[in-house]
Amino acid sequence: MSSCSRSSTGARRVVLDVPYGRGCVRLPLPCEPDLLLPGEGSEVDPEGALTEAVGHPLDTPSLSELAEGRKEVAIVVDDDTRPPYARTLLPPLLNLLRENGV
Repeated sequence: MSSCSRSSTGARRVVLDVPYGRGCVRLPLPCEPDLLLPGEGSEVDPEGALTEAVGHPLDTPSLSELAEGRKEVAIVVDDDTRPPYARTLLPPLLNLLRENGV
């Protein structure tokens, strides 16, 4: 159990030892941390987000560029122990590949 103490600057701090790998990481935290609450989110369109991401990726060629001249691709998905993202994301991904002749 950790308790609050004063640091050399006079701030009240608590040090938590968090298991990490085979050891621990010491995390000095304020005793009265600021509470951050998530803001109002907006609905995300998974198909639209996927289309945008593969059409305009950061620092890498787009899916269209990668698919150019290809006839086959390999797609790896999570197994049944994970949330079913593949069910949502595979149809638009396959459509994009078909549009590019794969």
